[in-house]
Amino acid sequence: MGEATGHGVDLSGAEIRGGLEDRNPPIFLPRQPAASPLLALDIGGTLIKLVYTASCGGGADGADLRFAKFERRRLQECFDFIRAEGLLACNGGTRPGGENMTLKATGGGAYKFADDFLEKLGVCLDKLDEMDSVVSGANFLLQNIPGAAFTHMNGQRNPVDVSPNNLFPYLLVNIGSGVSILKVTGNRKFERVTGTHIGGGTMFGLAKLLTGCKSYDEFLQLSQKGDNFVLDLIVKDICGELVCQKQGLSTSTLASSFGKVITSEKKLTDYKPEDIASTLLSAFTYNIAQIAFLVASLLGLRRVFFGGSYIRGHKSTMENISYAIDFWSQSQMQAVFLRHEGYLGALGALMSYGDPSGENLTLEEKEPHHESAPVDGTSVDEENDSNIFPYLLVNIGSGVSMIEVIGKGKFERIIGSHLGGGTILGLARLLTGCSSYEEFLELSQRGNNLSVDLTVGDIYGGEGYPKILGIWVFGILTMKVMKLKRMSLDFITIKGVPSAESSRSVRGLGKGVSGKPYPCLCNARRPRLELGTFRSQAVGLPASTTASSFGKVNSSKLSEYKVEDLAAALLNSFTYNIGQIAYFVANLSGLKRIFFRGAYVCGHEKTMDKISRSLKYWSKGEVQTTFLCHEGFLGTLGAFWSYENMGIDSLAAHEVIREVLLGAPYTGQFPSLPVTQQQENGEHSTLEGEVESLRHDNAMLKAEVERLQRENAELRAKLVRSGETSTL
Repeated sequence: MGEATGHGVDLSGAEIRGGLEDRNPPIFLPRQPAASPLLALDIGGTLIKLVYTASCGGGADGADLRFAKFERRRLQECFDFIRAEGLLACNGGTRPGGENMTLKATGGGAYKFADDFLEKLGVCLDKLDEMDSVVSGANFLLQNIPGAAFTHMNGQRNPVDVSPNNLFPYLLVNIGSGVSILKVTGNRKFERVTGTHIGGGTMFGLAKLLTGCKSYDEFLQLSQKGDNFVLDLIVKDICGELVCQKQGLSTSTLASSFGKVITSEKKLTDYKPEDIASTLLSAFTYNIAQIAFLVASLLGLRRVFFGGSYIRGHKSTMENISYAIDFWSQSQMQAVFLRHEGYLGALGALMSYGDPSGENLTLEEKEPHHESAPVDGTSVDEENDSNIFPYLLVNIGSGVSMIEVIGKGKFERIIGSHLGGGTILGLARLLTGCSSYEEFLELSQRGNNLSVDLTVGDIYGGEGYPKILGIWVFGILTMKVMKLKRMSLDFITIKGVPSAESSRSVRGLGKGVSGKPYPCLCNARRPRLELGTFRSQAVGLPASTTASSFGKVNSSKLSEYKVEDLAAALLNSFTYNIGQIAYFVANLSGLKRIFFRGAYVCGHEKTMDKISRSLKYWSKGEVQTTFLCHEGFLGTLGAFWSYENMGIDSLAAHEVIREVLLGAPYTGQFPSLPVTQQQENGEHSTLEGEVESLRHDNAMLKAEVERLQRENAELRAKLVRSGETSTL
């Protein structure tokens, strides 16, 4: 960036002071005047982050760039700190003419608490766009600060050398109360691609309710000592170890986060807080990583940088994200973290001092998207064998499985999610004490999720997010659709599980930083993409938009919240998450139809409505969403017409495991994938032997029926001859 003009920040020779393991160390600015302190703030949904310049001490030239944070509910402590550090000496206080000085600030709180800063400190807030500031802060670190970026894999933290000439484009995943995902193409060019309301606020909100922890750092410390396998359902729990060996599956494959709770007699107080914390952390970090992977795949990006105040340099958080990104991308993508990841917005705001343009970053102009016509003129009632294929089948069981069906008997499992029905019901049992899924659904009907969910209005005020963003709308194509190249399924080495020879960096991984083995993640096919081009849409964020599920939870006392509201928030968060992931997966495969089924849909009107709304929002009406009748019984109907007409009749094979695995993400493969001739011959021989055995059993049963019929006829004849009335 070079030297800033005006009363700004001189970045010449900037360097980090501190070791690689130090949290948020000062950044030394050798040419920055110490006598002119600067301060910028990022006031988010839960935290206030401050970045300011201060004297290095000892009469040395230059200044330090320092960092501090406060909980948003402790705003007065922030005011006291600003006064004590003398940070109003230059860019605060009152000018000679009585005009109030200004501070650069970003985040929703800059709008919501502007009057408080004027009243308590006598300063006005120069409100900067949040996304502009986050991108500016990330670019500042990556282009000007050596050692600002690093990877964290297999317990090792390694610096990453970033060349400013080869930085763009990259994906920036900012994990705050919610999650924002941005595509950055230059110093003044970026687009907010998407986001998810399941973020740090969700983890912390649920952690407060389930573990009683008072701070996020306490939650992270608890998670280090826990074992998520106490509550998580893995494939071995469903199938047993022998069946896993027979099917070639990893016994440690994660099927459903919190899924083991639904069959347990334990209550919330029977579980260790450490185990609950570990389960929460793995559940949501894997989910964020999966969404980041899907978005990066859609955009054809390999660089994925993670920032945000909820990372905190926490080893297990970074390890989970790195492992998941590496696994799903087959080592084609890499998760990179930033030394000052929680202060990107505040850093970007600080960089705006002395900016002659009066702005930070600008958004690329995009033509607005207009609602387009449906995919075709065919209604659901008109579907038949000639036009139903291809489609995406989403099975919501304990976990979620997503299968691409291109014709009768032609299908392939693409990917899955560990956040499924088992997660919803498991958390519901812990939070509400409900004993069945039906009871949970009934509770959710009477609840109000907004009593615990953090909205954009809670952060920014009643006007909502004030800036119109250029949002990338996936699937609205202008040039060419991304293509998927089929890839065979691989395994990962985890405690003796077969390894993927092509997955070099994950192969051999044993245990994470907590000492526990990594779980296998749900996957069957990993995409390699050709770049596609998308139209964007101008979309605002109204005040009612959910920013963070469970992000409004302030108390650690579960009794202070209505069970109906907690149930409503659970249903809302996870159904929207399933819908979002399903849409990304369908788009990666170029599919326009999605069929939903599974025992956890249950024909529940509110569940189907939320999934439908999610798909309609993400696809802007471009994807057709259908729910199957008797969706929870397709396994038993498989012997009849349902599977056959849907093109997946071979899923109703003699092995019950086929139906189980539809609802449990796993790393195995269906017989529709390529197999060797020897395997084919072996399977055919096995099937022929079983068919012959069934024919033999059927013949014996038929003979037995005929024998019983003859005996019955003889008995009737005897009764008639004896003159007795037959009642048979």
